[in-house]
Amino acid sequence: MPGLGINADTEPRNAGNIELPKSQNVQENAPAAIPIVPETKSDKTKESKDNKSLTTELTIENFKESVTQEYSDLNGVKCTFDKVKQTFLLEKFKILISTMSDDTEKAKNFPRILQEFQSKPFLVAEYIKSFKDKDLAMQCADSIDFKILKSFDDLSHIEIVSHMSKENVLKYLKEFNDGFSQYYSEKHEIIEVVLDKISRGEKLVGEEIEVKEALQQFQELRAVIEFGTELNENLSEEDNNDIKNKMEQISAQYPPALNDMYIQSLAEFATKYQDALGFDKEELTKILDKATDNKFSEAMQKLSEQSSVDAETGMLKNKPQEVAAASKERIEALKQEIVLNTPEKETSLPVVEHNDLQQVEIPQETVTGIPLLEALQGINSIKALTDAITGKIKIQSDSEEQEVIKNYKRQNDAMKGQLLKRSKGAISDELIAETDTKTFIDLFAAGWKGKSVFETKKIENLIIERDDDVA
Repeated sequence: MPGLGINADTEPRNAGNIELPKSQNVQENAPAAIPIVPETKSDKTKESKDNKSLTTELTIENFKESVTQEYSDLNGVKCTFDKVKQTFLLEKFKILISTMSDDTEKAKNFPRILQEFQSKPFLVAEYIKSFKDKDLAMQCADSIDFKILKSFDDLSHIEIVSHMSKENVLKYLKEFNDGFSQYYSEKHEIIEVVLDKISRGEKLVGEEIEVKEALQQFQELRAVIEFGTELNENLSEEDNNDIKNKMEQISAQYPPALNDMYIQSLAEFATKYQDALGFDKEELTKILDKATDNKFSEAMQKLSEQSSVDAETGMLKNKPQEVAAASKERIEALKQEIVLNTPEKETSLPVVEHNDLQQVEIPQETVTGIPLLEALQGINSIKALTDAITGKIKIQSDSEEQEVIKNYKRQNDAMKGQLLKRSKGAISDELIAETDTKTFIDLFAAGWKGKSVFETKKIENLIIERDDDVA
């Protein structure tokens, strides 16, 4: 199976290095012409300063500063390292590590890399992937603390697992199962209610919504481990069998409905990341069908039927009448869910014009107790997520922002719609950028609008610009 690839964001760079053509009219030994405007010292100083970031050799020590300066110069806007686009960072990072040797430099510097770029996990994943020596890559992957690993985005997370040793994968599975077993023991009664409601298509209320969100997080973590294991070239057939046996033991402890939720997570991962993961889809389907009694293919088929949407109507396109009816029913259910997830005092949010947005006051509260990052990774993360997005808790670092976005992307469409309406400050634009086109199309079909006329129009234009084929 081919190695895993990180799918960087697709935003085009605003500028590149331009090679100036040599003049054809100037002879090499001709005397220099007297300039009409004399050169000044300040001009040379400015030119030297402008080119400094382009000529400085990249090192681990100067990487953040140098790349940030170069990106700012190219785009004509001063920015921080946190705001440099992923594609640009990845390009420069590959240059940084291209000349490093595996044993004397890469392995030795990995703790430093992890510390410096923990908030940019795709760089950590790229660093490990760049090793030619698989054993050294495995040692680095095994050295990452599981708490840190859980904060990584899905693709980077899978990449790390794909380089782990069998012993560490089993250790990771044990930690997953210990955490889920404890949660299941504490919440088994309400979990059974939630699973029953989901199976019958009934709406969840109150704590049931939080429980479903927690269950999804656990199933997604297990799916990450499964995909990482399937892509792990360090594992022998015997190693893979031992890991699969452990997964089967975990599945046997819980109700079939939980395994159905897990299979759904596998299908969603395969659909969302099939290009980025670089796996052979047919081969992977055979493997996962064997592990799930052909339920994986069934889940993939259902997911395909639910995702072919007409951009104008919000209805399924080119599908039988009964499937189109199911889509209409889904939109109606989403309408009810939006109302259900809207706090009573916010059932009719005021519509404001763009100029009024500057006057909105963001409520602030003193942060006490559990830090935001830890709260977002906890079982009751939905409250911390809401507080961060609405501005009640200030997001103080890139790591916290990434965790907010990660948790936001786990929510259902109705909850995403309400969080977008209530979002304040810079995080609002980040959430819009991270919301997929199909979600916006479904929300608009259900009658949802942004928190302002300006924002609604901006999202409509974004859908057109993306020109996504949501089928």
